[in-house]
Formats: sequence, C-alpha cells, structure tokens
Amino acid sequence: SMVWLKNRDDFPGFNSVYGEYFSEGPPARSALVCDFLIDIKVEIECTAYKPEN
Repeated sequence: SMVWLKNRDDFPGFNSVYGEYFSEGPPARSALVCDFLIDIKVEIECTAYKPEN
C-alpha cells in the first residue's frame, strides 16, 4: 500500500491503527509526508489480490 500523511506527527498514531488491521503478515507499505493534500489528513492506496479458488 501507499500512504500519504499531511502531518508527520500523525505517523505514530497511524502506524498503531494500521498494525491493528494488519497484525499478521502485513502488506508491503510506503508512507510519505505530503503537504499537498487538501482537506484530508491521510490518503491510502491499496492493491489486493483474490485467488479464483
């Protein structure tokens, strides 16, 4: 997943919540601070795979 945070100080809290949802075998993740975000604090982009079986 790709994560953009508006404020660097939000990373510890975000990381804690992210860990609650992805506690075992978390997906690869990149996190960046980006002050170009307008009216939002966090943006997350994910790609998922679901096998046909």
